Amino acid sequence: MGSAEFGRNIARELKDLQDADSRGALFLKLRNKRAAVVLTMDHYNALRETVLAAEQLLEHQAADEIRDSAAHFEELYARITAPGSKAGADALFNASADDLRSTYQPGATEQDR
Repeated sequence: MGSAEFGRNIARELKDLQDADSRGALFLKLRNKRAAVVLTMDHYNALRETVLAAEQLLEHQAADEIRDSAAHFEELYARITAPGSKAGADALFNASADDLRSTYQPGATEQDR
């Protein structure tokens, strides 16, 4: 419906919008392009409630993801700082050339020299 036509017949259009058979929304056109939507209060409130519910779901999902990530981080940190990990890292970084040579095993793409 054109915006000028809506303006001339606003009372009738709003009444029609409230009718049970109505979709609860009326699209207004300006120069044959959709420019605005008129909603009944019931449809507006339902739309607003849907938006609020979606926002709450997203907030809960984000909180769950942060909680899961924190738990994973704590698990990794505990493994890294465990006494066995420290001993392994110390042994790796303090290994001599002879220590490394004695444990070397060539892989499928390497040749032993």
